Amino acid sequence: MQKLHQIINSSTFIDELNLKPYYAALKVKDIFHLSSIYGENLKKLDLSWTGFSFKHITSNHISKVLKTMNNLIELRCRNCQSFVDQVFLKAVTKHCSKLELLDLFHNDIIHLDLLSPLKELKYLDISQCKRIVLSSENEESEQTPFFRNCTKLRWLLIGKTYPSMFSSPSCFENIMLDLINYCPDLQGVNFWRQQGITRHFDDFIKVLGQSFEVSRCRMVKC
Repeated sequence: MQKLHQIINSSTFIDELNLKPYYAALKVKDIFHLSSIYGENLKKLDLSWTGFSFKHITSNHISKVLKTMNNLIELRCRNCQSFVDQVFLKAVTKHCSKLELLDLFHNDIIHLDLLSPLKELKYLDISQCKRIVLSSENEESEQTPFFRNCTKLRWLLIGKTYPSMFSSPSCFENIMLDLINYCPDLQGVNFWRQQGITRHFDDFIKVLGQSFEVSRCRMVKC
């Protein structure tokens, strides 16, 4: 608690801010205050657990905070179900266009198309999210502009995969195909298949292996 108070009232220049250790004590006014002090200088921000399901911090609060953070290159929001939604994703792409790393581990619905403007993105973690939707306008859509725009992507973490996680039967397969076709710098994909996720799992392993070295890619077949 003492350290959080010191951070809030400090005038020292910092370009990295990790609020995860203080998630239980952090208030909305603290986040606003921190953003007003450090916002423009921040390169890396970790908000993990500050938006856990029981918290009162919302996407509207975080959207206002992100307006001051145009120079962010890394943003981690693990376990932030209270604010990781469409409003938040739109704010990220509008105000944080320089992002190279985005960690959204263990959240609810992720609309991939809303992340399409992040053309500098190299690392995306959407593992253990409840649902992956390719299009925010049509949840049954089997196509997304995300991979066609974010061609610098090197790492994609999906984690455990299961049929209800995806918005359409072909969603996972189309993600894999787009990775192959549009992401020439791809170095690794991390996912675990569960029964029924795709009829072409072995084919994807083979094709991805031809696209880059399999030894550099963490894939586990369950």
